[in-house]
Amino acid sequence: MNREQLAWAAGIVDGEGCIRNSPSRRTLKNGGERIYYCPTIKVTQSSRDGAIPEMLLRLQKLFPGSQIWKPSLSTGNRLIYDWALCNPEKVQAALCMLWIWLGSVKKKDAISMMNQYFTSRKSQRLLNAKTKPRDELGRFLSYDRS
Repeated sequence: MNREQLAWAAGIVDGEGCIRNSPSRRTLKNGGERIYYCPTIKVTQSSRDGAIPEMLLRLQKLFPGSQIWKPSLSTGNRLIYDWALCNPEKVQAALCMLWIWLGSVKKKDAISMMNQYFTSRKSQRLLNAKTKPRDELGRFLSYDRS
C-alpha cells in the first residue's frame, strides 16, 4: 500500500465514512445482557445495477480483514452496501496509517471512539497489565504529522 492509496482511502473515509463504536450485545448465563463496543470504520455506498461499488472493493483490498455487508434496499430501488473494518487492532492500525490525511472532525471521532473502547469493561479485561495501549494511542494522536 502506497501513500497515494492511503490518501485516497482517507479522503473516502473523511467524506463518506463513519468512525464510531458499534455496540454489540451479549446475553449472559444469568439472563442479563452486557454491551460491548467494537471500534469501527464504515463507508456506505449505493448501487444502481446491484454490483458492489468499486470504491468499496478497493477499500476491502487495502484493508485486509474488512467486510462488505449484504445490501439493503433504499428508496429509489438502489442497493446500499456497507464496507466496514471492525477489528479493534486493525481499526487502530488503519487510523494510524490514515491519520495525516483525515480532517479534524474524523480525528475527533477517532479519539472519542478509541477512548470509549479502551474504557469499556470488556477491553479493560483484555488489556495486558504490562502494556498501556491507551497511552500509546494518546501519544500517537497528540502528534499531528500534517
